[in-house]
Formats: sequence, C-alpha cells, structure tokens
Amino acid sequence: MAINSVKMNIFVNFETKDVPTNSEKIIDLVYEIVKNEKKEIQSLTVIIVSNPKILEINKNYLNHDYFTDVIAFNLEEKGEPIEAEIYVSNDEAKIQAENFGATHEHELLRYIAHGTLHTLGYEDFNFDLKQEMHEKENFYLNRIFFDSTN
Repeated sequence: MAINSVKMNIFVNFETKDVPTNSEKIIDLVYEIVKNEKKEIQSLTVIIVSNPKILEINKNYLNHDYFTDVIAFNLEEKGEPIEAEIYVSNDEAKIQAENFGATHEHELLRYIAHGTLHTLGYEDFNFDLKQEMHEKENFYLNRIFFDSTN
C-alpha cells in the first residue's frame, strides 16, 4: 500500500502546563518521520503529561515503578495501519534538558521522535539499536527544525 492511501490522523493532547512547544511542531515532526520511514498510520496521538501521570501509566500498564520519559502503545491489529498513543513526560524532558545542556523543547521533541519510532517498529533494547534510534532522532529533529530547505 502506498503511504497516501491512508489519511494520517495525528493528534496532540496537552495534559500538563508549561509545554515549550506547540501542536504544529509536534504534528510536523511525527508526519515527517512516518512519511520518510514509508509507514502508514491510521491514527497517532501524542499526549504530553506530567511525571505523576507517566508514573501511573508505567505502573498500571507496564508494571514498572519508576518515572520514564516516553511510553508508546500500538493499538492496531497485526497487518493494519498503525494506531498508537505516545505518552511523553514534560517534566522529565525539562529535567533531562538541563542535564544534557539542551533546551526543554528540543528534549521534549526528541522524546516524541523516539516514541514515534517505537510505534513504527524500532527497538532500543541493546546498544546498537539505541544508537540507531538516536541517530534517527537526530536526523528528524535536524531535518524538521534546522534544515533550511524544508
């Protein structure tokens, strides 16, 4: 199937305050990743949450009792276009941005790129796979936000 045969529905929901970016940038980033990875999505929702909310999700759905930066859930049946939800911690992005010397917005967008790549089938359970995902995150962040030809 060609990527254009299914309309991409990309949604953004802000469940926390002081988010350093807007829906348009998030949608542009997700769209660019999906299009360039030649995947199809039926529906992808990015939900920006607080640390207490992502901890609750992590405990309830993954049985992990710790904060995390991003959690991605694929909801589609096998063989169907992707339907997914990506939960991103705005609080964790702010904390880690300070640790890495990045902006809060850049770190948040990195998490969104990371979650999007997970929904497309990328994994990061070993060093090589983590490195591949990190390179893809950098590629898409640079392509969307720093490439003057775009």
